[in-house]
Amino acid sequence: MATTIKKGLNFVKISDVDYQLSKVAIELNDTKETLTLRFNSELKINEIKYDQLINGDTSAVFASYAALKSYVQTIITPEGTIRQIITQAAQLVNPAATTTENIVFTATIPKGSLGPTGRLEFRFVCTWSTSANSKLPRLKINGTTIAAASRTTSTMGNWVCELRNRAANSQITPGSTTGVLSNGYGFYTDSIVTYSFDTTQDMTLTFTLQTSNAADTMALEYLTVVAVY
Repeated sequence: MATTIKKGLNFVKISDVDYQLSKVAIELNDTKETLTLRFNSELKINEIKYDQLINGDTSAVFASYAALKSYVQTIITPEGTIRQIITQAAQLVNPAATTTENIVFTATIPKGSLGPTGRLEFRFVCTWSTSANSKLPRLKINGTTIAAASRTTSTMGNWVCELRNRAANSQITPGSTTGVLSNGYGFYTDSIVTYSFDTTQDMTLTFTLQTSNAADTMALEYLTVVAVY
């Protein structure tokens, strides 16, 4: 049975229920081509496929995921949020023993995923063997490193970092690309870093691993990338 979605001034209507945009997040999954509505981090509406959603303005089923995505973007007000899961990697990726920088994951960030003040959120977990040698994970966009941290005797890292638009072709991250926290959350002495990616065009995301000693090992355990429009 199809579900109707309709925009309002400060709310979105799903079937016959109004949800205030200030209290919900509309999450789009580009891989599954689904929409999910979240309220205070709790799932309120199950994932709905685009062809099971009716445009409340036209009373017609959306003909494509792109059409749903375009419609949802018109719903957003300054009080609302669209979250799109751009890509996920949930498998262990462990390159062969080498000191070469290894690309272990690549994905495309579709053009238009970010609004003028939107952001990309990255969460990833890496593990490595413990030694005095450096182990370096790097997160890159279009070949430019936006997050990295050299580690030695620890055995894993859990990073949460973001890249925020100031305009369609101007971004910032809150910290250096080589520091311990690597623009993650916390208090530290660092400087804002600026970038000039054109978010109106497709961008390439890569994740690399590199050890300074071939006897050490590293692995990308999982990675999630979310675009907040």
